[in-house]
Amino acid sequence: MTAHHGTAWPIQDLNDFKCLWPNASREEIMSRFPGKSWDSLKKVAETFKIRRDFQHLPARIEAIRRSKIGDTNPMKRPEIRDKVAQSLKGKRNSPTTEIKRGERKSIATEFKKGIHPPTQFTVERLKLMWSDPAHRARISKRMKLLWSNPDYRTRIMEAVFKGLQAKPTKPEQTLIAIVEKYNLPYEYTGDGKVFVMGYCPDFMNVNGEKKILEVFGRVFHDPIKSFRQIPLQHTWEGRMALFQSFGWDCLIIWDDELDNEINVVQRIRKFTKKGKSLDERHLQNVSMS
Repeated sequence: MTAHHGTAWPIQDLNDFKCLWPNASREEIMSRFPGKSWDSLKKVAETFKIRRDFQHLPARIEAIRRSKIGDTNPMKRPEIRDKVAQSLKGKRNSPTTEIKRGERKSIATEFKKGIHPPTQFTVERLKLMWSDPAHRARISKRMKLLWSNPDYRTRIMEAVFKGLQAKPTKPEQTLIAIVEKYNLPYEYTGDGKVFVMGYCPDFMNVNGEKKILEVFGRVFHDPIKSFRQIPLQHTWEGRMALFQSFGWDCLIIWDDELDNEINVVQRIRKFTKKGKSLDERHLQNVSMS
C-alpha cells in the first residue's frame, strides 16, 4: 500500500495509474478510478512526476485530423490564406529543401553548368593570387609532390575514370577485337578497372603474368609526329621504362600498326612467350628523371 494525500493506494492501482495517465483518455482514467476527482488524480500525477502526452492522446489526434479537413481547416478561410501568403511573399525555401523537392539540382552541378558563376570578387581574387609567382611555385611544388604518390594518383585517376565513364577508343576497340578473335591471354583494363602505381594500362595479361599491352596514338605519344611537347612518361620509351621499374613488361602497339592484323598478333604472341618487349634494347639509355 502507498499512502498519498491521506488515502492509501494499492500498488496495483498506482501501477495502473502510471500506465494510463500519459496516453489514456479522461473517460478511461475516471472509469478505472471511480470515486476519485480529476483534480485529485492530477495531484497524484504531479507528485510522481507523470506527464500527459497530449500530442498522442486519441482525442487530440482526432481533433488534429478534423482540423485539416472540411470547413474546420483554417487554410480554407480566405483571410487566413491571404495572411499566410503575405507572410511568405518574397521568401524562398533553403537550397537544401529545394533540392529535396526536385525544384533545383545540387549547387555543385549548377556551378559546373554556369547557372551560378563565381562572383566578380572571387574571379579578381583568383587572378591576383595566380599573378604571384611565389604562389604559383608553391602550388606547383605541392601538386608535384602529391602526384608523385602512387596512392594519391590512383585515387584521383579512379575518380576521373568513374566520372568520365571511360569507353575504349577506336584503336583500343580494334585491339579488343583482335584479342578476342585470336584468343590472346589479355583483358581490356583501360576503363579504369586496374591501376599500376597510379597508371591505367590498356590491356593486362589474364594468366597472372606481369605483362601489359599499351595502345598508343602517334599524335599523343610520338614526340616526332606530335604537334605538342610530350612528357617523358607519356612517350613509348618512358612508359615502358616506368612499368618495368615496377616489375611489369610492356609492349607498345601504335594505332597505325593495327591495320596489319597478322603482324600485331605475331608481336603479341612473341611478347607473351618471351616475356620481354621487342623494343627493350631502346630502354637502356632512358632516364625517368
